[in-house]
Parts: sequence; structure tokens; C-alpha cells
Amino acid sequence: MMFWAGAEFMENAEIDPVTGQSSIDAGDVFVAILVIMWAAVQMGQAAAFGPDMGKAEGAATRIFQICDYPSSIDALAEEEKTKRMIDPQTFRGKIEFRKVWFRYPTRKEDFVLRGLDLVIEPQTSVALVGESGCGKSTFINLVMRFYDVDDGQVLIDDINIREYNLHSLRTAMSLVMQEPIIFNYSIKENVLYGKLMASNDEVHRACTDARCMEFIESKNLKQYDDTADSMIKEMEKHRDAVVGRIGQAKYDEEIEVLKKQDALEAKKGQFKAEEGAVDARPDELLTTPLSSGFGSMCGVKGGKLSGGQKQRVAIARTIIRNPKILILDEATSALDETS
Repeated sequence: MMFWAGAEFMENAEIDPVTGQSSIDAGDVFVAILVIMWAAVQMGQAAAFGPDMGKAEGAATRIFQICDYPSSIDALAEEEKTKRMIDPQTFRGKIEFRKVWFRYPTRKEDFVLRGLDLVIEPQTSVALVGESGCGKSTFINLVMRFYDVDDGQVLIDDINIREYNLHSLRTAMSLVMQEPIIFNYSIKENVLYGKLMASNDEVHRACTDARCMEFIESKNLKQYDDTADSMIKEMEKHRDAVVGRIGQAKYDEEIEVLKKQDALEAKKGQFKAEEGAVDARPDELLTTPLSSGFGSMCGVKGGKLSGGQKQRVAIARTIIRNPKILILDEATSALDETS
């Protein structure tokens, strides 16, 4: 059909009386035919992504709706600046639930807590035990003020939790979850997240108390960063030795392969840890040397550590803060009885 139409255009084209040339060139006809053919092919391929584009648009709309939804508990609100700050010297950490009723905003028909009365005195350890869904994690959410109660009061040191500055309140507590957040930095820097200006003595003591030294001083930990960027730096650092072993041509070939891999990692958005990004302490805090195991990289999301090792690093990060209230939400589920 397209070739017939092209022939018709050429047959009916105007002829220049002087030069005798047609106003339509055969080459133009074939270009137009190819453009139409390829456009149809590309349109067909693009149409296959139509459902995915619709889903992406719907998902993005929901994400922005959530981001724009005003939070009833906003740590950055102006009113937070005028609320009561916690004095670490006088803060005791007494927790009291007084006739607390609570239901989650997404489940308005079902109360999780029904008139709960509970007092936890300072310097005591309390375990919450119960079946799934009985309110253990809800208790934690209310103490940390991730949610506010529907009725009743949550008090800390006999003061309603809503009267405290939110940042100050959460600074006085520490929470370790069952699946802790471990960053792609060294073990030492992950522990320092708990207290950026801690001394090496404090880091060592916290890791000892959390029983981390068992694997920190072990030779089983990977002592290297296996990203392409790190490997390129190591090859360039030991260039002469590597070239002497594999030759210049092979060395250049391996560098090119690693650069391509580095570009792929960057395209995927893989996080690259930079040495010293967290540890910016002055020299007076570095007097006690730490073993090389403290410099072991934990990997993305702690991928180079086992479940128990990640939990112990997270507990060490909490211990170094010396919080007044320590909350463990099944934070030892991957540990043996001794640990």
C-alpha cells in the first residue's frame, strides 16, 4: 500500500518545464516509507509499556500523597522548640501507661490496647511476652512516640510524653530492632554512629560488652571492600607488583573491565563508603589503638556480616550511648544463649 501510494505521488507530481525534473524524488519516497515503517514498529514497542507506565504513575501519585500528608507528630514543627527538654542529669526513665487505649489509624475498628495500666520503675528490666499481635511492638511505638494514644496517658518521669521535645525524648532512649540497620561502613564507624565523639576506649568497651570482639578479632571477616572502585584503587596502588606478575597488557585489560563494572554499579546507585566519612574525631580520642578487625567493612545493609553479628554491632552502637531507656525488640533473636 505504501509503495503504491508513493508511485501515485510520483506519477502525479509536477514537472518543472525548464529542467524537466519531477517535484518528488524517488529517494524521498523511500525515506518516507522507511520512516513510517520504523515509527509503526517503535509505537508498537512503546505501547507494550503502557500498563507499566500507568502503574508507575499511580504509585508515584500515592507516594507524593503520603509525603504531602501532614503528620500529627512532627519533630520539625515550630511548637517543638518550646517544649520541655530532658536533662540527662536528672532524667530517671520511669515509664507509666495510665488507662491507655490505642488503635492504629489504618485499623480504626480494632483497639490494640484497651485501658492498659503499667508502671516500669527506673533501673529495672522488663520483658513483654505474648502471642503475635498482642501489642508488644505497639508498646514500643507509643514509648518512642511514633504514635499518640487515643485515650489515656503515657508518662515518663511522671510527665506526659507529649510535653517533651520530641528530639530530646528520643535522644534519651535507644531502640534496637530484630533486623538492625547497618551501614556500608566499617564496624568502628557503625558503632560510632551511636556517639560520634566517643574515644577508642569507649568503642572497644562497647564492643566487648556486646560480645563483638569474638568476630572482630577473627580472621574469618572479610577485610576488603569488593566494589569495583575499591579494586581499581588497590590495583593502582600495587601497580608495579601486579604488572610484574600478569604483564602490562593483561593489567590494562583488567582495569578496563573494572571501570565498566564501576560504571554499572554507579548506574544502579550502589552506595560507596568513603574512608573517614563518619569518624571525624580529634587525635586525643584515638590514643588506644584498635585491632584491624574494627576496620572491616560491613557491606551494603550489613551484607558481609551474619544475622547475629549485625545484631551485636547494633547493640554495641546502643551501649556506647549509655541510654537511660534501652528497648530491645527481639534484638537477640539470632544470638546464642551465651551472647
